[in-house]
Parts: sequence; structure tokens; C-alpha cells
Amino acid sequence: MPKTQDESSVDQLSFIPLTDKWVNLVWPFIEPEAQEMPKSWPKTKEDLLSWALGTKKKQTIADRSLILRIEDDGDHLNPVGIITGDLVRGLNSDIFPGAKFGDVNIAYFVFSKFRGQGIAQKALTEVRQAWQDDRKNPVLRIAPENLV
Repeated sequence: MPKTQDESSVDQLSFIPLTDKWVNLVWPFIEPEAQEMPKSWPKTKEDLLSWALGTKKKQTIADRSLILRIEDDGDHLNPVGIITGDLVRGLNSDIFPGAKFGDVNIAYFVFSKFRGQGIAQKALTEVRQAWQDDRKNPVLRIAPENLV
């Protein structure tokens, strides 16, 4: 069965660290929806910049990353969301209710114009696998109002 255009686009996801250099590019996608982002995430451009500055260490896709979709022409990368994996430690465990020490809290945000295309599912699958390959226990808690 041939793939639809949305399905073929979703197969072509890429991940890069969300560094301070990307904040100006992605903030216009985030700003109108900032209050919808996971509760532990920054809600202002300044806070997002500070949050992104914490990602200069060597990263894998399992860390704080910008989700990019490779467009059909193969030459363009389009930012479509953000995904993070935060290791639950003693200092941050109150931010992640129900998580145990050593779990990895996975949170994601797909920009509204790209929702409903399977991007989150594909990104979550890849990030979960990366954490499992690192012998960690990924945990995803989904808000009750997220009907998908």
C-alpha cells in the first residue's frame, strides 16, 4: 500500500540539540502556544533562551532536541516541535509527579500547524528507543485533556 504524503514526511524526522542559536527561529512557532507547553518548560522567550543554554553538552536525540521534518525536496529541514528527556534525580523529582529516581521524563510539544500528522508518535518512538538503548526507563505522562 503506497504511503500518503503525511506518512512519508513523518518517516523523515531529524533531531538536533535545542541550543540558544535556535530560539529566535522557533520562538514565533512557540509564542502563540507557549501556555500549552509542558508545565515544567519555559513560557517566555528569555526563559527559553536560558533553558536552551543548558544544552551545550554532548547530546543524543534523547536530550532536549528540536524536532525537524525533512521536506519532500530533501533539501529543507522544517522545525515542527521540541522533545526532551529529563533524568529524574533527587533535586528535580518534585517537577515530575509519580516518577521514580532514575526514570526519564519525556515531554514533547508539536507546533499546532503540524499536529495530527503522526510527528509526535514517531518522535516519541525514536526518543524512547534512545533512552532504552542507554538502559534508562522512559516515562511519559499524558494530560487527560490530550484526547489523541
